[in-house]
Amino acid sequence: MTYRPVKELVYQYRDDDETHPVAETSTDNFTLKDTPVIVSRSRQKQLSYEDFTVGTSEKSELVRLESKVFKYMLQKLASGSTGGECKMASLKTKLAMEDCSMAEPSNIYYLQVSDEHADNLETIKHTVEQLHDTFEIGKRLQYLIVVGDGKTYDHLSRLKAEYGSDLEWLVVFPGDWHILKNYQPVLLKIYLDAGLRDIMATTHQGATLQSLIECQHFKHMHRFIMQVYEAFYRHQIGCFLKYKYSGNAEDMNSLLKTISDITKTITEECFTRSKDFDLSNLTELYVDFDHQIGLTGLSEEFRLYTEQMSEKSDLYKFWNRFIHQDCLPYIALYIAFRSRNWALRMGALKQMAALFHAFDRQTYLRLIPHHISTVLRMPDRLLHHLENGGFAVSITGKNWANVALDEAHEMCINKDVKNAVARPNADTFHSTALYLPYRAQTLKNLKDEVRSSPKAQNQEGMQASTVRLEEENVQKYYKKLETSNVFASDAQPLVPLFADSGTEEKTDLLDFREIGQRAFRYFVEARILHKPSTEAPVRKRRLRTFTKPCTKHRKTTPDKKERQLYQKCLKRVIAAAQASNQAPERIHQFLVLPRAISQSNGCMVKGSKSNVTKYFQTRYKDLVLDCLPQHWKPDCAILEGMFIINTMPLATHKTFKDYFAFVIRTKILPYYYQGCREVHLVFDDPHRNGLSAKDLERGRRDKTRGEFPDLTIDLSTKIPRNWRHFLGNRTNKRRLVTVMSEQLLAMIPEALAENQIFITGGGFHGDDMDVAKQVDGLGAVCEWKPGFGNHEESDSRVWLHALGSHSKRILIFSPDTDTYHVGLPLLDWSQYSQSTVIPQVFIQISIKSSEPAYLCINHLCDCLRRDPDLASIDRMGLNKCMQTLYILSGCDYTSFFTNFGKVTLYSYFFQHCEFICGDGNYPGDLSATEVSDESGLLSFYRLIGVLYFKKYYSVFVEQTPQQLYSNIKNESLSHASNHKVWLNYIREKIWEKTSFETEMMPSNEALSFHWKRVCWVSRLWEQAAFHTVDFPPLSADYGFKWCDGELDLVWDDALNEERMQRQIREMTSGCRCKKSLCKDNRCKCKKNGSTCKIGCSCESCQNKEKNSNSIIDDDIQQENEIIITEELREIRIMNTNEKEFDDEDDEAEEIVLDWEENVVAESEDEGEEIDNK
Repeated sequence: MTYRPVKELVYQYRDDDETHPVAETSTDNFTLKDTPVIVSRSRQKQLSYEDFTVGTSEKSELVRLESKVFKYMLQKLASGSTGGECKMASLKTKLAMEDCSMAEPSNIYYLQVSDEHADNLETIKHTVEQLHDTFEIGKRLQYLIVVGDGKTYDHLSRLKAEYGSDLEWLVVFPGDWHILKNYQPVLLKIYLDAGLRDIMATTHQGATLQSLIECQHFKHMHRFIMQVYEAFYRHQIGCFLKYKYSGNAEDMNSLLKTISDITKTITEECFTRSKDFDLSNLTELYVDFDHQIGLTGLSEEFRLYTEQMSEKSDLYKFWNRFIHQDCLPYIALYIAFRSRNWALRMGALKQMAALFHAFDRQTYLRLIPHHISTVLRMPDRLLHHLENGGFAVSITGKNWANVALDEAHEMCINKDVKNAVARPNADTFHSTALYLPYRAQTLKNLKDEVRSSPKAQNQEGMQASTVRLEEENVQKYYKKLETSNVFASDAQPLVPLFADSGTEEKTDLLDFREIGQRAFRYFVEARILHKPSTEAPVRKRRLRTFTKPCTKHRKTTPDKKERQLYQKCLKRVIAAAQASNQAPERIHQFLVLPRAISQSNGCMVKGSKSNVTKYFQTRYKDLVLDCLPQHWKPDCAILEGMFIINTMPLATHKTFKDYFAFVIRTKILPYYYQGCREVHLVFDDPHRNGLSAKDLERGRRDKTRGEFPDLTIDLSTKIPRNWRHFLGNRTNKRRLVTVMSEQLLAMIPEALAENQIFITGGGFHGDDMDVAKQVDGLGAVCEWKPGFGNHEESDSRVWLHALGSHSKRILIFSPDTDTYHVGLPLLDWSQYSQSTVIPQVFIQISIKSSEPAYLCINHLCDCLRRDPDLASIDRMGLNKCMQTLYILSGCDYTSFFTNFGKVTLYSYFFQHCEFICGDGNYPGDLSATEVSDESGLLSFYRLIGVLYFKKYYSVFVEQTPQQLYSNIKNESLSHASNHKVWLNYIREKIWEKTSFETEMMPSNEALSFHWKRVCWVSRLWEQAAFHTVDFPPLSADYGFKWCDGELDLVWDDALNEERMQRQIREMTSGCRCKKSLCKDNRCKCKKNGSTCKIGCSCESCQNKEKNSNSIIDDDIQQENEIIITEELREIRIMNTNEKEFDDEDDEAEEIVLDWEENVVAESEDEGEEIDNK
């Protein structure tokens, strides 16, 4: 791309296309009556996967390049095999000699933008804002190409997706030089330990070798790749000629001599001419070359031979791919921007994409398909500019001396500034005098800055010394390859080239390109084309190569410490069992916290809430739409404002007044344009009623945000630089909500018609409840009584406004999945009379304007009612049941279950809905969310049992969890006791299959506290339509507790926690006596009056308990027995029935013994009576 002064560039673009004038807009005199000017010239083309594959013109350029490379390698082989010194220049120089075109020199100017690292979204956004102002986008310039490496490109793409048409002028372009640089490690990942490491060692040692292995220096690594590629290619052609002329060496020598003579004539012409010699005159020497040696036929024979040998030998196939499939795109991209060949560039990128996907180069596997998509939708005029060479920079104007856009940045401004800092002198101070103070001015012409050699770049590559050094390296590599059997004519296994012995690696190394191509296709269809597919998604996989996996030493995390503790306790139990020659007791929990629902720091486990929408979308066709139905026009739009204020301001927003105008223009007015009569904007009002359960989630989020001082906000206040940190201060966020609510009421009337109104709630704090206010097109402001309420969260306040508006068609903007689950029971038609009109509600669940998505709540309710898997649920409580399912599976107030995401949990629920939700045989109701109602807890128990039964299906004899429950069920026990016995049995069976406690089912008590928190949330959400919400108490009755004035969660029963803590102490601590035999007070166990336990590491101990049949401390074992048999007390109560206990000894003993045979391990002393316990 040619860099010119701003005026020159603008005027050229305006003169090129007078039929598409650039909009003359100015934000200085902006009024809300002005509608945003959106000039869209992107080609609205329906894309398919074929557009992302190599096209006809691209394939033609690749084939042409490969033909030229083959001819070049043949010439080099012939020159080296006939004796004498090979004087042929490099591949790029040779190709440049055949091309007579000249490049227009580029004018490059330096522009100061920012002195910060472009490694975060805030900095990138600030840079884009400055570019917008500097180049006067919308007044003098229509498009601006901004080049970035992988991470910068990713940030720029996210900005475009967030702001949509506001950034249509921004054309994001990847740095080709950085793509080459990041492709080098991929090649080494595959081929380094397959043979390239040994080849490197022939010419490099020590730190230089290590630098090559780690790809630290692009130029050195690039030179090695080009030289080793030449050595492999020449060796392959040599093996082919030996095979072709195996019976007639004279013909082969004659062919090589002919080629050598022609090559010698060309090289002599090059080296005998002066530097002013026009290299285009040598083109005539190549005219008859193909005809004399029959190059076309020889090339076709060579191709057929390589295909035949690849089918025969895995080793040949592997290295043949290196030459013709994996390394060739690297060379093609390098040649493409050196020669400004657009078709060759695009073909090379499309071939590189498969390898980035195969080896999980996360940034560039996304970059290339997104870039191809951008190119395919690019305006014709802009695309024509790139096709004519605008994607490269010509510094000197010499032929084939162009550089990539990002490479020019590295060669120019980065180089000059680094030199000025590292080696300060008069010249460097003079060249950077204006840049170092960060003044946006042009320094001077790039020719003076770079101070390039007066010789032409092509002739520099033809210097005798340069050619000789390159040829020496190639010859060393070539001789090294001759000692291997890489291109042998017989079948060879795929092993490292120069290893004496090695394990054959076949699957991944021969199929990695196909694996990457499948992953690339899935990414394009799923992420770019948004094409629905029934195929399973392509998972990441670590492809095996000859490289040994590296081990990294990282700081021990709390999770790792817990795993170490778990393994230590487990080993102690096994060791004690071996010492006592008896089976160990089953101890299901070694950690205090129930790790399936708790993190190691005591916080809730979090997951992706939006996956439930994806599950519904898969299960119910046409549930999520990419646009609203044509016949459906909303009467009312309700916007969740907390998502709107997360939109960062643009460059034109100098003060909060500008930002509020931006919000009105882009976030509110478009809904009026769709036909809405009223638009509501609602906000959170945290701590409206004191501390809340949501504070636990808020505290977790605040830990990831930086600190920001309190800011006084009014219309003239300047926009803070770091918007994320500004919002991270919750005082600032609340002030922003209040000021925005007030100012929107004052600013928006001039944009409204007389019959349109705007309503906002949550921003005006009242004594008992928040006040909602409305304004019409005449500017009359009044209170809106239906919106009064003491709600703290906007996801419930949305429904207060929705049901209070009395509109029949409502559109809600809320990407939060909680929002439509709050409203599910509110739109249940079975709860209303037939005369009640239930509004039709669509939820806009996508925050990106470029990828809209709408979900109809009414349609979802209908789908749930018609679902045959949910037929067993009472229609009166179906929507409430689905809301409860969503809460217990994880939301902002409750924890997720580890290893059970939303999709898995919902799938198992639909499969076993009849068993979980209850009928005559299985009592319980998942929609019963009162703490005092046991039916909801029983249904929850069955759901958890189903989850772990299905996950560890192989350990059970029964086919279904229903069969298991029926086999274990005891009619003498209560329903709650039967469920606990059933869960204990499942927990017992899956214990041997789990590797850590995150995979283990929580205890019955921990599940009970989780259910209590579910009841708290359900009780809160069912009041969403009420003005006054009665918040449930944050007490142990709902699974919460207070510690030093701070809210915390109750994870388990106090007795269980105390028992676990004592059990851990017993297993991890104890005496270490070596000689005293633990018989005196030097043994701390003896001194404390206790026997040595499982955690002791003493030798020849004589302080063991005599006649002990258990490896666990008696107190702990006794507590376990008490817990296991606590259900027996209920049996006794049932059997006594107001009779004396002694009268029923025989019957109770019979019931207890029968229960013990099925659940508890049989006692060694069968004569011992259960009553004595």
